[in-house]
Amino acid sequence: MRQKRLYTHIANLLLLVLVASNSHAVFATEVESNNVTPQPIDFGDTIVGQVSSTTDIDYLSVPPEPAGVFARFFSSGKVTDSALAGSWSLDGAGSAGVGPTQGSMAWWSADAAVVEARACWFDDAFVFGDDGSFSNVMGTDTWLETWQGVDVDACGVPVAPHDGSAAATYTYDESGGTITINGKGAHIGLAKATNEGELSADNPPVVPDSITYGLTATADGKYLTVSVEAGSGVWWTFKLVKNISGGTDPVDPVDPVTSELVVNGDFQNGATSWTGADGAVTSYFAVAKTTSNNVYDVNLSQKMSLVPDATYTVSFKAKSSIARTMVAGLGLYEDPWTNVAVPVEMTAEWQTFTLTQTTSGFGNDNSRVLFDMGGDQGGQVWIDDVSVTTKSGDSVDPEAGDVGTADNNILNAGEVINFNSTTVGLYGLDDFGNNVSTLVTDPIDATNTVVSIVKGNETWAGTTITRGTVIYPLTATETIITAHVWSPEAGITVRLKLEESGDNTHTVETDAVTTKAQEWETLTFDFSNPATNDGNPTNPLNTDYVFDTLSIFMNFGSAGSSETYYFDDVTFVGAGDADPSGSLDIDGNGQYDALTDGLLLLRGMFGLDGSALVTGTIASDAAFNESVDIESRIATLGDLADIDGDGEIDALTDGLLTLRYLFGLQGDTLINGVVASDATRTSAEEIEDHLKTLMPTL
Repeated sequence: MRQKRLYTHIANLLLLVLVASNSHAVFATEVESNNVTPQPIDFGDTIVGQVSSTTDIDYLSVPPEPAGVFARFFSSGKVTDSALAGSWSLDGAGSAGVGPTQGSMAWWSADAAVVEARACWFDDAFVFGDDGSFSNVMGTDTWLETWQGVDVDACGVPVAPHDGSAAATYTYDESGGTITINGKGAHIGLAKATNEGELSADNPPVVPDSITYGLTATADGKYLTVSVEAGSGVWWTFKLVKNISGGTDPVDPVDPVTSELVVNGDFQNGATSWTGADGAVTSYFAVAKTTSNNVYDVNLSQKMSLVPDATYTVSFKAKSSIARTMVAGLGLYEDPWTNVAVPVEMTAEWQTFTLTQTTSGFGNDNSRVLFDMGGDQGGQVWIDDVSVTTKSGDSVDPEAGDVGTADNNILNAGEVINFNSTTVGLYGLDDFGNNVSTLVTDPIDATNTVVSIVKGNETWAGTTITRGTVIYPLTATETIITAHVWSPEAGITVRLKLEESGDNTHTVETDAVTTKAQEWETLTFDFSNPATNDGNPTNPLNTDYVFDTLSIFMNFGSAGSSETYYFDDVTFVGAGDADPSGSLDIDGNGQYDALTDGLLLLRGMFGLDGSALVTGTIASDAAFNESVDIESRIATLGDLADIDGDGEIDALTDGLLTLRYLFGLQGDTLINGVVASDATRTSAEEIEDHLKTLMPTL
């Protein structure tokens, strides 16, 4: 087997450490051997082997079962954003069926009556992450059949392992037209349809660790057709449509879905629905010449209906060939051209801009979203992923309504949302899961106003405050929010969740536990330590997101019985005094070891999970032995694992730096050839200082 070039200009004798899954290696790194004598060592699927000095390794030919000194390689690089990324669901009547050939639904297909009867199935979401992750999002119920242990085919609570609990991934082979879903129980379409046969058969196969489907997509990227042969001549076909809103929030399945007003916001249909985009679209908007007499002479607009005095979220990506500004926002598409557009600062790198805008005193059916790029600044401009969504809740006037953010809408360090304002609707309390929240007098202090929450009967019942109107400015080091909480019992889990209102897949959530009963206490929420759901990690902290929505979940994970809780004084603390929530002691044995902790982190960066993650890499005295625990500890590192600070967690840069450091390398030997070109930490001293923060004294 000839494999693509992996490294060039590797000098001296090298120790190759390969992290393998079964017969496929997915990583190779080197340690300069000035003071190291390489010895072949077999760690099960992890192989350490010796290779001779060379200056240019183009290809390695490897037998299936190598002997002696050996190496196995897999060509790898930074994963690019997939066109599949997003949330997909079955596309109504005719979107699921089975027949004797691929694409056929001759034997059975879902008609309108089936869609109605099985609505709990048709609202399921199949979510593909930019990072190669995959999840089944089913909410509180899905379609169950008797082979899953229920008495009759009907809607019901999802049954493991087909309940969305798998930490799943996907692999898309564009040239082969296939997609493989990895993770026991993870699936597209229907849980019972697998490559080994139907799980409902008289002699069913075991639930597989992966399923490979045939896949085709429409040119506009909005529809998928997925098929799988579930036994000889038994073909299931599923037709999926992309959910514009990003699908259902797994923590808040009834989270209100915002209404998208932009058509063709990703420009996949060229200039369709846009004015000013003719001849300048290649799946994104681009204009080469912007110099003009007036800023509005070079303009991109889309007509839409806007309601007067309503609040909207405008989001888009943009960059320029030079540092310059562009005017963006909402306005009338007719005289007097009233608008609330504002200048945004662009650089040569793509940025995501999120604007909260209120159409004060204007709005009709001839309104628009606009981008003015003219004037004397010059330079080229690129725009993509434009979105305008309606928003619930009232907009914040910092002068009239003291929400706690002083003269802006950012809750800076030390600022507090204390619920004492008398402005009606200022805090925009928004309940879900049958919660009931109200502003009431503090049961302890009659001069204070707090939020009372009567817990609903859903395990995920919660309350959102100030949706889309207060920005919580988390950074890699400023991750702490506190809240005063009154609970009827000690030992109650309270979850705090932050979300970007324009994209409800952009979330981070963390837990704290009450220690007092029937009295106030301050709980500390550290978002560098994301919560887990049944052992599965939730989203890691991504500081590129604009978190402008906060939700609180009392007694998260337990159904309520109408018990009452109170909370108050939501405070952005910023940086905490504690060590980072994550540590490079991944297996928890009290030691930092390259061949255990280093390889575990590396495998995790390559997306391995389950046995492929942990086999042969757990210390004998490890505190954490199960893959789910190791995956959670890796996820806890979050952005701290971005060792070179380039905004990406990459095995071939961050992973190599970590492994080299754990092997004891320092200085230039540590960083040579493995620091990203756009890194913010580039010197050996900066890299070492960051790694030291992940290695507190044990």
